[in-house]
Amino acid sequence: MDPIATTVTEFAVPIRNLLAQDQELLVLCRYANRGGNAYDWWLIRTDAELHTILATAPFQASISVFLEPELPLRGIANPTLLERALQLLEAEGEILVACLPEDGNQLENVSGADEVADLIKWFHDYEGTRAAIGRYPPFWLRNGSSVVITGYVPDAHGIVRMGSF
Repeated sequence: MDPIATTVTEFAVPIRNLLAQDQELLVLCRYANRGGNAYDWWLIRTDAELHTILATAPFQASISVFLEPELPLRGIANPTLLERALQLLEAEGEILVACLPEDGNQLENVSGADEVADLIKWFHDYEGTRAAIGRYPPFWLRNGSSVVITGYVPDAHGIVRMGSF
């Protein structure tokens, strides 16, 4: 399947339909040509939040929106939540942990954890903060899956030009 632009209905309609049903969606924005470690994560609940991300994302950015609920473990980063996160890590093999912001919807201090030591360190570093935790979402799945849809910010002429991630 060819890459799709973030400006086409094929990208926007499934997302907007879920948002209209009051679903919270996880969004990953990967920035092209920046050495592979340039990305941001958001939790969105409204079309306006989606629009802000799309309007500010640079040319060639990859925007992946996960169409199922993600990061279901929520709470204060403390020993109780760590225990639940360790159970999830054992079940999933790799998880995503993030601090929930006080204001806004962009996740902070986001980290993938596939080892117990990494998860314990994250909890130590961010103890007392509001956290969101879940499986590491499969952004690498191709469009057409029921799990994720990915679009690319087109150039000024509406053409998708792939960068390297």
